[in-house]
Amino acid sequence: MDPSRPRVISKAVGGPTLERPENVTGRKRAAEKRDRLLARAWDARAWDEERKRISRELHDRVVAHAMVVVHQSLELYEALKRGDPEAAGAKLCLARETTKQAMNLTRALLRAAFPTPCRAS
Repeated sequence: MDPSRPRVISKAVGGPTLERPENVTGRKRAAEKRDRLLARAWDARAWDEERKRISRELHDRVVAHAMVVVHQSLELYEALKRGDPEAAGAKLCLARETTKQAMNLTRALLRAAFPTPCRAS
């Protein structure tokens, strides 16, 4: 019998079927494809986790802290504006600078999290 040709074997249920020679190359290619797909999935998951981490950092470090500083500065401005206008002005400048820094840091973190630019349509 020629080993390169499939041979007919009988099956207990369903009748005769063809037996094929083992295809090692095909299995290897399928395994490599599966590994590539898994690597892509793991990579996507890692990016997702990094985005979540950056979002938490953005909220915890930038937004929450900046909002507290700005709020306190504006409260002090209100309290000082009649009695000590120079100190009140300093608090207003602090609120303004804190807002600018928070916006710049927010932009930098968002660029790190989402490197492709968003375009309005």
